[in-house]
Amino acid sequence: MNEHFIQIVKNSQFSQYRLAKDSGVPFSTINGLMLGRQQINNCAAFTVYTLARCLNVDISELLDFSVSTTGIYQSIKYEWMDTYTGKNLCFQYNQIPVTIKTGLQLCLPSEQQYLPIFASWLIDDYIQEQQFQRGVYAK
Repeated sequence: MNEHFIQIVKNSQFSQYRLAKDSGVPFSTINGLMLGRQQINNCAAFTVYTLARCLNVDISELLDFSVSTTGIYQSIKYEWMDTYTGKNLCFQYNQIPVTIKTGLQLCLPSEQQYLPIFASWLIDDYIQEQQFQRGVYAK
């Protein structure tokens, strides 16, 4: 998840030690980021700002905004779609297209990591509702 940060550091003239010294960010933090033990998106804003300033890049270049909006749950392929009212969950159930309007307004990558959990809850709820309407009760 730190691909952008790692690539920028590798392309710079900085070693991890030098970056720590010049930026004031602890070496353990920089090393954790380089090894993937710590995520750049979970760092304090001031830390990201300081690293970006030292590396002479924009903050957005260090962060990773690539959160998958598609997935598979119980053999059901789903996709999150952005609308002006929030995120909608789209999938097919028994070859019928389903769109669930959730109203979720998740913008940050740290928030979007929960999309697969929300998808599983919504799909389970939808399946239970369909089974209830047909008179089939799942336990």
